Amino acid sequence: MMHALSPQAVAFKPAPLRIPKHKQERTNDSPSRSVGVHGPVQTSRDDVYNSPSYASPRQRAFNKHRKSSFHEQGGRVIDAARKSLRRMSLALGPHAMRSPSVIVEHRERDSYSWKDLPDPPYHVLSIGARLRILALVCMAGSTLSLSYSMFSPAQTLIAKTLKVKLTVLNLSLSAHTVASGIAPIFWAPLADSLGRRQILIIALLVSSLANLGLATATNTVGALVGFRALEGLGTASIEAIALGIVADIFPASDRGAYLGIAYAFAEVVATFGPLLGGYLAQTHGFHSIFFFILFFGAITNVLLFIFLPETHRPIAGNGSVKLVGIAYRPPAYDLHLVAEPDCPMGETTKNRPRRERVTWRTFLVPFRFFFEIDVFVTVIFVSVIFMCVLLIASISSPVLAMRFHLTPTQIGMTSIPSGITTIIAASVIGRIMDRDFRREETLYKFVQNLPPNFTVNRETLPNSFPLEHARLQQLGWLLGPFIFCIVIFGYVIGQKSLTLYIAIHCALQFTTVGVAILTTTLIIDLYPGKTASAIAVQGVVRSAFGAVGSGIGQPLLEKLGPERLFMLLGGVIAAALPLLFIERRWGPVWRGRRSDRLTAAASGSPVGS
Repeated sequence: MMHALSPQAVAFKPAPLRIPKHKQERTNDSPSRSVGVHGPVQTSRDDVYNSPSYASPRQRAFNKHRKSSFHEQGGRVIDAARKSLRRMSLALGPHAMRSPSVIVEHRERDSYSWKDLPDPPYHVLSIGARLRILALVCMAGSTLSLSYSMFSPAQTLIAKTLKVKLTVLNLSLSAHTVASGIAPIFWAPLADSLGRRQILIIALLVSSLANLGLATATNTVGALVGFRALEGLGTASIEAIALGIVADIFPASDRGAYLGIAYAFAEVVATFGPLLGGYLAQTHGFHSIFFFILFFGAITNVLLFIFLPETHRPIAGNGSVKLVGIAYRPPAYDLHLVAEPDCPMGETTKNRPRRERVTWRTFLVPFRFFFEIDVFVTVIFVSVIFMCVLLIASISSPVLAMRFHLTPTQIGMTSIPSGITTIIAASVIGRIMDRDFRREETLYKFVQNLPPNFTVNRETLPNSFPLEHARLQQLGWLLGPFIFCIVIFGYVIGQKSLTLYIAIHCALQFTTVGVAILTTTLIIDLYPGKTASAIAVQGVVRSAFGAVGSGIGQPLLEKLGPERLFMLLGGVIAAALPLLFIERRWGPVWRGRRSDRLTAAASGSPVGS
């Protein structure tokens, strides 16, 4: 027996490798090998490794290494091809890459077409950077929640201080609501044309100036109504712009969850807003409410100016465009407070394709949505829900003060359970909606015979994708309890049971937030290129209905009583239910026709050609 360290073992050389007989014929094709006819053929180790017929574990490992090195080279070719295609699309227009015939070939039997190129990410910012933007947007949107929630529990105290009736004081709420509906018609087209960042900062500045007037010069009802209307002009547009930013940085498949986070953040503020507003009004006077909102808005505006980058996709793309100028670029990039995304294409906001100029026609863009049947039907349904909710909000504070004999601070405390319920609803409904979207996406890929890596997250969804069904399929189990709680709510007020009042109000908040998230996300998806304008249309119609609800709530309560009033509201919501089924049934048809019309208009060819 030979020892492991003997000279014979050290000098041992492996035997020549042999190719099996059933593989010798394929090896004969190689002119560089000497292959015998009789018996096993001996060859060198390198020849065997280079032979495609060898299938030993060693050869498989070598092939795997060679394949990985090949894909590294192919990846560089693909990157170069992607840049070339990108330059072609910028030079030839937005429709240049719809049917290109560019094929990148590398080595034998391996080719890459433009369809094989991986899709660029929806946004290049990291999830942490996008969550930071979402937090800033939520802070901006909270000013709207504060203007409603902190003012509500102090209505009775303000009426006593100004020596007016509650019906007269409700004019300030109606003025705020009407201004909230008119403002997005002005701000939203500017945000869709000039960008989100600068318009959001200006709108929040207008709101801060209004709160400064409310805090210092509201000793009469006229001044209160006027400054509340100015506050509505600033804060109302914040919602439309904020939702536009969410749509810019998050794809459709994940948008529901992040919209739920935005709603949950706003409801956290709305939960503690009545408590804080009631405490400030009771201890320091109602003017202190507006001083607090002014302070919060000023801090938010400073943070927006320093940290918020431009996200509008026609301007910033998917975040890979270098932002130039204070209108688009936050100072935090230059101060190295946050990391700036890489710009591999070398593209900046200055050399981007020229955007449309802002003219008087720009402000007519939102009105075009009134003639889109699917958008209009959805907005009308949402507005009816909002009218009922705002009617309840307008009478809640007087009911709690007069029927339950609560102080402003106690009135604010009653909103905490409903606020917690709203936060839970926003998180749960958003995740359920994303799950439904992914399930419909999987089914759509199976039916259309699409590859598994296909994702429905582009700015323009396919016409055949069941978007309406994916977004609205959860409304069925939400609307039934909502109508039931509306009807029961009147009897609870008549029985003067505070526990039942809070419980029913929590159920109403859960269903209301669910309906709001589902329908708002659908409207965003219906017009992804003009998100702010689409939300502006919703704001106009919703505010008109809301002004009616807040204006007639107290008189109807005094005339009809709570039982008959809320029975009437339940009937109004039930009468609006057919709009929902109409949208689910014919919405895809209307969406497809609009897409064909817009495509034909962009290409300059008539529809149907």
